[in-house]
Amino acid sequence: MAERRKRTFADLSKYIKKSPNPAWILLAVALGFLGVYIYTMNIYLATLIVIVPYLLNLALDQLTFKSTNTIFPLRRNITSVAITLWFYIIFSGILIIIFPWLKFQAIPLGISFTAFFRYLVLYIYFSKKPYVNVIASLYFSLSLIPTFIYLGLSGPILEIILFSIFSAILAAIFVEKSTKKFKERYEEEPTDLIKFFLLHGFDRKYNQIGERFFKRMYNQNRTVPVKTITLREKTGSLKTILVFPYIHPGPFGTVGSSDLPIRLQKRLNDLKCDLMVFHTTTTNDNNCSGEEDIGAIAEGIKRAMSSGEKAEFMSRAKRVNASKYAISIFKFGDFGFGAILPERDPFDDVSLPEGKRIIEAVKESGASDFAVIDAQSNYTPGVLELMDCSPLIRPFQREFQRMEAKYPIMAGYARGSYNIKSLGEMGIQVLTFNIDSAISAVILTDSNNITSYLMIKIRENLKDICKVVEIYTTDNHVVNGSTLDMNPLGEKDDNVKLVEKIRNITELSIASISECTAEMGSADVNVKMGSEESYQELLDTVFSSVKVSKRLAGIIIPVAFFIPLIVTYLIYLIFL
Repeated sequence: MAERRKRTFADLSKYIKKSPNPAWILLAVALGFLGVYIYTMNIYLATLIVIVPYLLNLALDQLTFKSTNTIFPLRRNITSVAITLWFYIIFSGILIIIFPWLKFQAIPLGISFTAFFRYLVLYIYFSKKPYVNVIASLYFSLSLIPTFIYLGLSGPILEIILFSIFSAILAAIFVEKSTKKFKERYEEEPTDLIKFFLLHGFDRKYNQIGERFFKRMYNQNRTVPVKTITLREKTGSLKTILVFPYIHPGPFGTVGSSDLPIRLQKRLNDLKCDLMVFHTTTTNDNNCSGEEDIGAIAEGIKRAMSSGEKAEFMSRAKRVNASKYAISIFKFGDFGFGAILPERDPFDDVSLPEGKRIIEAVKESGASDFAVIDAQSNYTPGVLELMDCSPLIRPFQREFQRMEAKYPIMAGYARGSYNIKSLGEMGIQVLTFNIDSAISAVILTDSNNITSYLMIKIRENLKDICKVVEIYTTDNHVVNGSTLDMNPLGEKDDNVKLVEKIRNITELSIASISECTAEMGSADVNVKMGSEESYQELLDTVFSSVKVSKRLAGIIIPVAFFIPLIVTYLIYLIFL
């Protein structure tokens, strides 16, 4: 079965990390101070070498950010200056150990090399203000000049300034060469996109950067199906609406078609009924451009609800192994929906054309309509997209034909919110069916996947009240957060509390069970998506830039080190 290794924004998480707790940073600075004190055995000198430049650099940074209206979170600034400090201490220490006869010259060299690091960090924020960036990259070097003057060592000051400027210029060349391919391909400054990822939580304007970029990227008109299964009580009131929109809920945060479930819910609040928005067989190539597309999907839901087949009976839920995977099916009358489950051989996302193949095949075998979803569960890092569903077609056809819809549709529904970062606003939704005196539950979490461990614990906890427990997620990319992690439900959460919460919601759903009818409808909607592979092309370009950066680093960093070192050595020989 063909699969494709895809890159995601989560793959970038190893390059972008969340700032640690300030307490750890202060501890790192204190350790640096202690190390210098042990080496010098002079508390005043250690203060002048570590504490004074750290605080002075931090103050100069904050003054620059304020005067240029630049958002650079204080916590991130505290971290970056601390890293600069340690970089200076370690690098200078290594030089002193390797070249003990250059003890006093090695320290200025170690100081000046920090300008290279600082230029790279600040470039993201000052890419359109290169002169400000060059000056700001020198702050740590300049912060140590008062120390040298106080100690009566004015000789190395000129070296520090010249070598720092040299390092900053090399860093500018490094950045320009590394980002050239991205600029040529997308006619966009890569720093704008990076700012969106780093700062989207601080200022709305950074969301607009992402929206602008992805609208340009997702600009091709596409027609996709939207399917609904409406569960209605015998009194006519709506129980819930199962929604199957064939667009992908990405790419990140709230841009494009991310956070799809709540955005559709808010647009359709007039229905006075919760939507259960499932993750269909789509990939990141099927992300949409923005609000207009969400509006089109919402209108498609209304049209789908107004036409279709009705049913009063359903079959038992079915789950079977199929090739390397497993599938589950729910059938109402002569229509229904099925899920591809990444349990036996994990995958992440299913090709839209392949999902359509399954739908058409099941309809050809007698279904009036059918929807297929990707369960998006059993989180496994680094798995592949499922690009060929041929071995699944016959099992879907065979099992759907065998299923006999002879049990009244007895359905219950409940939803609960839970304030954790790995869940979107739709929280946890539980749909239950009483089929032949046995409870089958469909649990839908508004999350970007869910851990296998949590799924096991949920099933263990519900086995006394549910015969069947199917667990799906919405693949909501709003939970990715600023670290770009997938952040699957259960990975960073209190699993005991989550299991307890899900049981409570399941019990509420069971308590609400009543006799219902089901109605399935479909509508085609026009949206703007990217071309096939457009998302992968973007990330491949980003990672290509990373590779270029690594190669350039092997050239430019040694140049930034050895030229000042040679000059320093010559100065040493001349004035020896």
